[in-house]
Amino acid sequence: MSGERFINFESNLPDDSQEDSSHNVISPAGKNIADRIAKLLAGNEVQVTPVQKHSFYGWSFIAEYRRVRFYCLLQAPGKWLLLIRPKLNFFDRLLFRKAQMETDSLFHLLLDKMRAESQFTNVQVGRQGV
Repeated sequence: MSGERFINFESNLPDDSQEDSSHNVISPAGKNIADRIAKLLAGNEVQVTPVQKHSFYGWSFIAEYRRVRFYCLLQAPGKWLLLIRPKLNFFDRLLFRKAQMETDSLFHLLLDKMRAESQFTNVQVGRQGV
């Protein structure tokens, strides 16, 4: 098991995508959403890197929680999809059970915070491709 977690949701934050005159994507939608999610996580034992563009289709950041680092990727295949994947080094893999506990803990912390925000609706535990 990879430890990946997914959250599907909708958002009423405005579309912030940018296109050039030929309708090529310069900046994908969701930066404002990714920034909001990162801010929800920041604090309470969680350190978050600045949000960065991920290829042509999404936004990513790293969250560190109880000494476990998580790669967070936001993309929109219809509904918004947030992927949360632990970045495990050799020692983390030796202590896999601890990493799993921290993954579950961070995931549920974020779910609770997103469900409490009016900008996010239909927040559900998801799976890839949903």
